[in-house]
Amino acid sequence: LDKAARCPQTKSVALAYRSLLRRMQQDVPNALKDADAAIAAKPDLFEAHFARIAALLTGQGKDRLTEAMESWDFASKCVPQDVEAHFLKLLLLLLFAEMATTGSEDAAGVTVNFRHTPIVRGAIRLLDGYPDLASQDFAGVDLSDPSSGLAQMGRGMALYRQGLRDAARAAWNLALLAFKGQMSKDLMSLKRLMAEVAAGPTV
Repeated sequence: LDKAARCPQTKSVALAYRSLLRRMQQDVPNALKDADAAIAAKPDLFEAHFARIAALLTGQGKDRLTEAMESWDFASKCVPQDVEAHFLKLLLLLLFAEMATTGSEDAAGVTVNFRHTPIVRGAIRLLDGYPDLASQDFAGVDLSDPSSGLAQMGRGMALYRQGLRDAARAAWNLALLAFKGQMSKDLMSLKRLMAEVAAGPTV
């Protein structure tokens, strides 16, 4: 990543993924620095905005949630260019979807509460590289819960990370049934991953 970050053709993507790596190492200041540099190099790179969001949510700054939501707005306008970026797009959905649906708005503005629900915890486990633990978090969501579609999507992502493609595809099919045609724009990334699974070897 250090070498790729010095190459003009790969600089922005390398900085974004180095930011994610530094966040995993709890080096939040340098993770933010890399994410900002990636955005400066390529403002429409989805991974760069995602890396900034991940660093902000990990940090301790007073306005980190507000800044993360602003970055979320930028990220939502970017188009993922490869399978890994589509995976991160779904992670973004897992991190923010419940918060967005439970937010409230009044004359004073919008109030949101970023809570570590099982789905958010599962997303963080995936981001940290622990798909087996993520599976346990997603499994803790009852099928009658309004967030069951998100949980099935996350479970499929955890299985995908473990190389269990058939099981991942089955979980994603359950997610699509639970969403019942909702969030069609967000589910484009899910369908992209399903196509990748269908084209690859089964396990």
